[in-house]
Amino acid sequence: MHPSLGPLKSYPTLTELTRNPPETRSLIEKNWLLFFPSPGESYIHYDLSYPKNTSARGRTFAKLLGNGFTTANLTDALELPCLLDTDATESDEVKRGGTWHQATNSLRLVLCERKDALCRAQAENTVFFAVIHRKFPNYLDLPLRYERHFMVWSASPPFSMLGISQHPILMANETASGWTESQNWDDDAVNVAAVARTKMHKNTTEPYGGKEYWAYFTYTVSIAYAWARTAMEEAGEKNVGFLDDEVVLGIGIDDKGQGFARVRAGELVQCLRACPGRADVEGDDG
Repeated sequence: MHPSLGPLKSYPTLTELTRNPPETRSLIEKNWLLFFPSPGESYIHYDLSYPKNTSARGRTFAKLLGNGFTTANLTDALELPCLLDTDATESDEVKRGGTWHQATNSLRLVLCERKDALCRAQAENTVFFAVIHRKFPNYLDLPLRYERHFMVWSASPPFSMLGISQHPILMANETASGWTESQNWDDDAVNVAAVARTKMHKNTTEPYGGKEYWAYFTYTVSIAYAWARTAMEEAGEKNVGFLDDEVVLGIGIDDKGQGFARVRAGELVQCLRACPGRADVEGDDG
């Protein structure tokens, strides 16, 4: 027993987590994330939406029963898809061909500020959030760009998809591949001035003395709340935070380096597009 976690599940040997029934499994399974709604309860979230060019499975998650075994898919059958395929209406070819992928672990978030004396974690003001990527390939079908979005789910089964970032999220000094430096930094006054000076010279399109590349190919691998937010923080509280807590993002750089960013949780989950929720069914009061 642990004072804050309650009974702990132990895996004394290497244990495979499974997807059931067996016929739903793919040749390669990866990028799963876990939800921990209460002590002693764990759920595996396998897929976000219908994978492109594969047999459609839709969003899937299951409860972890122990020893690696899981239930069948528990997704609400009436939940409408939240992730959009915008290729048909996208005029910019650089923005076509993207597929959605899970990227990081999940964190619990209480939708009020820790410094607020009236702020209390309750079922109706608590959610899970995680980073998901929209992956764009190059002409060799290798990753050209991972666009970072934040997805928000309800904090209890069936973990309804509540919202997603309206636009890709970049750090303040991060460059998105597929676009020029000028396009990446078109809202930076110093860079705009440099571009204007550069274009005075014939056959020159990129700024001389403007913004340089910080990282051309980045992807997010983990998120965690910053350590020691309170003096007496228990281990079980490391996965729970408030809007004014800082989140540390682990970022891979060009497949050869790493970096991190610290951002307030409230900034990561603002400007969301609401998911459509459940389908209306005659006689359904939900």
